[in-house]
Amino acid sequence: MIPLEFREIEGGKVELGWRYDHLLPAEAGEAMSEFWPAKEYLAMFFSPQRIVTLAPFKIATRAVPWESLFQNDAILESSNYHEACSRIDLELAKHGCRLPTEDEFEAAAGGELFAWGNEIPQGIPYGKHSSFTKHQAPTTNGFILNDNPYQVELVSTVFKMGDGGVSICGGNAWPIAWLTLAPSYRVPEEMIDGCWEEYLEEALIRPVLL
Repeated sequence: MIPLEFREIEGGKVELGWRYDHLLPAEAGEAMSEFWPAKEYLAMFFSPQRIVTLAPFKIATRAVPWESLFQNDAILESSNYHEACSRIDLELAKHGCRLPTEDEFEAAAGGELFAWGNEIPQGIPYGKHSSFTKHQAPTTNGFILNDNPYQVELVSTVFKMGDGGVSICGGNAWPIAWLTLAPSYRVPEEMIDGCWEEYLEEALIRPVLL
């Protein structure tokens, strides 16, 4: 068994994905309109709005580097990241686990726009200059989200919650830097092409029990 803590997430019907119009505060929308060309472009970076029905499942409360759980050089030799996910799932199955689906990941994270609710704090979310710490605390499910934008979480065929450090290095204006902390945030496939190995090398995984 993999040495991680698991929490059971209740099944049922849940609303997931990016709900731009009624979740993003008006003042944030105004600020973003000066940075992004259109909300349609912004939607590329988030899973679509949807309602799904999930069976109960048990998921690790904390994400860890996949190489800390097993060693398999063939994973990095995969021809694409979909194949890499399949190989990771084969390794996890030896320990009675698998990668979570995107639906399971977002449902476990809970919340609305963010795990802590709709609030977009002022300032920046990273480093000693940030006074906001809710993103570093466990959710009501005991779920601890990744708050390092240089890393991503790998769920089944999707990289979540990380932008390779663009928000920090690029000096993005408020509130852009906060959006990678939204559970619905995903790395667009167009950005992965040609550099998915770099994302995978640094990726965290959060297994689900079979």
